[in-house]
Amino acid sequence: MPLQKYSMFFLYIIIIGSLLVANGQNAHNYSTNYKNWSLEQFRNQLDSDSINVETNNIYIENYLQKAKKAKSEIDIFKAYQKKILFSENYNLRIVYADSLLNYALKSNNKLHIGNAYDYKKFVEFKEKNYEKALEYGLLAEKFLTEEKDYFTLNLVKGAIGAIYYHLEDYEKSERLFKEAVDYYRKDTTYDGIRNFTYSSYSLSKASFKLEKNDTLPILIKHGYTILQKLNEEDRAFTKSYFDLVNGMYNYRRMNFFKSESLLKNTLNQFRKNGDFANEHLVYLYLGKNALKQNKKELAIDYFKKIDKLYLEKKFINVELSEAYEYLIDYYRDIHDIQNQLYYTNILLQISSNLHKNNTKLASYLHTHLDARKLKEAKTQLEMELVQNKNWTGNAYLGIIALILLVLAIVIYYQKKQKKLKSKFDILVYKQSIDEIDKAQFTLHESLTQKFISNTSINTLNLLETSQIILFKLEEFEKSKGFLEKITLDDLAIKLSTNRSTLSKVINEFKGMSFTSYIKKLRIDYAVKELTNNPKWHQFTIEALSEEFGFRTSKSFSMAFKEITQIPLHDFLKFRRQQSEINKNRYS
Repeated sequence: MPLQKYSMFFLYIIIIGSLLVANGQNAHNYSTNYKNWSLEQFRNQLDSDSINVETNNIYIENYLQKAKKAKSEIDIFKAYQKKILFSENYNLRIVYADSLLNYALKSNNKLHIGNAYDYKKFVEFKEKNYEKALEYGLLAEKFLTEEKDYFTLNLVKGAIGAIYYHLEDYEKSERLFKEAVDYYRKDTTYDGIRNFTYSSYSLSKASFKLEKNDTLPILIKHGYTILQKLNEEDRAFTKSYFDLVNGMYNYRRMNFFKSESLLKNTLNQFRKNGDFANEHLVYLYLGKNALKQNKKELAIDYFKKIDKLYLEKKFINVELSEAYEYLIDYYRDIHDIQNQLYYTNILLQISSNLHKNNTKLASYLHTHLDARKLKEAKTQLEMELVQNKNWTGNAYLGIIALILLVLAIVIYYQKKQKKLKSKFDILVYKQSIDEIDKAQFTLHESLTQKFISNTSINTLNLLETSQIILFKLEEFEKSKGFLEKITLDDLAIKLSTNRSTLSKVINEFKGMSFTSYIKKLRIDYAVKELTNNPKWHQFTIEALSEEFGFRTSKSFSMAFKEITQIPLHDFLKFRRQQSEINKNRYS
């Protein structure tokens, strides 16, 4: 197999979860004559599967030095590629990948440059730095497209599809897998057929995530058919991945017995391949199957295997993190605070690690791994644990005192909530009235705009400057320009005036400073959206603050309370309650 096809093929295996595993041979079982080998002998030996990682590293280093001495560009590239693949240290892999890229750039060969960026992608992908991996993958795609090496290009597309999959952008993932499938469908070589099956598996997994339950069975059935064209070893290897998707699909269809059978059939092959990522994905779905059949203890055993993987290998991804939610729920149900706290702490670590290098995972993290909520739960659990440990013979007096205190707090809270609810009702009512008023003045505003647009420049000069600025401010408000990051100077330029005049107009006619004016526009818009659009109720405060023009959730919350006299979290709570009441009323 050509150099670039070999490397891409290896990387593409990563898409379906296979990881490098060393065989069990003795570390010192290697030829002592390697220093006299030719470059060709090194290449043949390193492409074989008969040596372990430690021995390979000895050969690779000598191969690299010999290649440099001979100034053999292709062997230097291959040696660095081998170093990247067999190094177990992330920082070393980065150094080797950078060296590979430097050699490629010096060669000015687009094919080599594309391959070098692909290895940079591999290094970051293996470390689960998916955004960096995507950046390098797209650069690899660019250079390989220019070189028109379509075989390698479509392997890279498949790898980029895998990155999008891990970033939960399943639409882009599906599109790239389809492109790879369409390309390899026409390739009748064995490598083409093999890559076609891998691409088909990846496409079926993306379709599962997109819940395309009409096309998914067709993809799975077609995948099983194509397997017959592979040799026995590749067939067994690839069949396990189609069985995995089929098992997940049958879980969704509530065919739990069939799902369990398919999933268990994959385990031996995954263990043989060293693919612990997909092995533990099987455990996740076996656990979910068991839960649906009310086999809670069995389900917990499966979920704990995922926790063991995280503790031993520090490996986790978005899919597998779901196991911790089930573990926390289980221990909450049986009132085991200690274990509930333990798994909450682990999930907090996972949330932090996943978000640190992959901000594009925000949709999942906001919904499932909200750090603020997890920290609140942790604090509450810690308090409960301390209370349980310090419980003494004075418990009865403590309970009475606590009841009185809680009662006082409840009474105070109820009064406070009643006042806040009253303010909320007034605010919502005012919002609806404002909407009616705006509708009534729509025609007037339209005629005013028409008048301005049809008025000559000389006539406009007769208008007061303040009137012109006010008209332009109306357009600024309608276009929601206040949601952008904007300063007084920015707005003055946009309205074709100067900051002094604009500031004076806003102070005189809006009755407030520029900063207060922007803040009020944002909060008024937030109130309108949160009142009329239920989709915002699913967002966290952090996410809402970004949508409504604020840099931080703290500044958003403070501004909201300042303008509306209602704390943001109370407003959201009342609005959700009101939506629930309306839903029940009309259901």
